[in-house]
Amino acid sequence: MSKRTLLLPLLLLIALALSACGGGDQGASEAVLTEAARIASEGLTQTALAAPPTATNTPPPTATDTPPPTNTPTNTPEGGIPT
Repeated sequence: MSKRTLLLPLLLLIALALSACGGGDQGASEAVLTEAARIASEGLTQTALAAPPTATNTPPPTATDTPPPTNTPTNTPEGGIPT
């Protein structure tokens, strides 16, 4: 066999091996997105902490009528303890 006949399959094999190594996602994109979400939420938390407190409009308590206690009769004899 000539060198050229041997060289072409060898180069094709090397090209195939190199192309197989770089095709997939190694999970780095998920880590980057997670880090970006963490940074964004941190910024929102810092913004909320820096905001001045707002006054709440609490209405004054209203007076309510309390009905007087009622005399409810019971079936208990005088001086007895209900069972």
